Amino acid sequence: MINGLRLPVCPSPRLNAVIPVAGRGSRHGELTTDRPKGLVEVVGRPLLAHVFERAVNAGGDELVVIVGYEAAQIVDRFGDVFDGVPITYVHQRERKGLGHAVLQAEPHVDGTFLLVNGDNVFLGASSRRSQVWKGPTPRSRLRKCRLRSRRRPA
Repeated sequence: MINGLRLPVCPSPRLNAVIPVAGRGSRHGELTTDRPKGLVEVVGRPLLAHVFERAVNAGGDELVVIVGYEAAQIVDRFGDVFDGVPITYVHQRERKGLGHAVLQAEPHVDGTFLLVNGDNVFLGASSRRSQVWKGPTPRSRLRKCRLRSRRRPA
């Protein structure tokens, strides 16, 4: 209720976190001879665990992970859920670069999405969703709800 007016409830949009991690990780040398770069240990945990955690803290409601090299190891390690957030795996069969990898996620993403490279780690103070994700204000959220709920005249 705003200023005594009862307003329609508009659900927050879901935010997919797209995480490409399909490359071989050749720059990591011997660390990726028999495992994907996402499973290389960083501060006692797989690299992807750090990436997933940051994506969830930034507001990701679903993780869309683009896999390639040694994909089965990543799927076996993380399964279908990370910290209560569902994971969808997309296989990039041909390695044609980052742009191509992100395009593979298109059927699984609706609208705005968060793109987090699977080989970047941000360590330090824990970020909270409210500190990172600055969603629409109640007024703009209301405006979006109204625009979506109007029907065009026939």
